[in-house]
Amino acid sequence: MNGNDGRSIINVRDNGNNTITVEMSDGGTYGPFTLPAGPEGPQGPQGNPGEVSAQQLSDAIATTSANSNAVDTLAADADQAAIIAKLNELINALRR
Repeated sequence: MNGNDGRSIINVRDNGNNTITVEMSDGGTYGPFTLPAGPEGPQGPQGNPGEVSAQQLSDAIATTSANSNAVDTLAADADQAAIIAKLNELINALRR
C-alpha cells in the first residue's frame, strides 16, 4: 500500500534583497533566508556600452543644428571669394 505524497519544494523565490523564500507544494513557505556573501573575484573587463534612451537621443539631436547659428547668410550678390569664405565658416562651425 502506498502512502500519500509528502510536501515538496515548488519554487525558490529571489526576494531581490539578498534573501530567498522557499515555496512549498501545500502553499506554505519557509524564509526569508539571507544569502551568504560570496567571495569577490577579480574585476572583469569593462562591458559594452548600453543603449541610449529615446530621450537621450532626442536631447542630443536637439542641439546639433545650433552649431551653425552663428554663421550669417550670404548676400544675394556675393562673389566667389565671399561664397568660399562663407562655406569655410559653415564647415568650421559644424565641426565638433
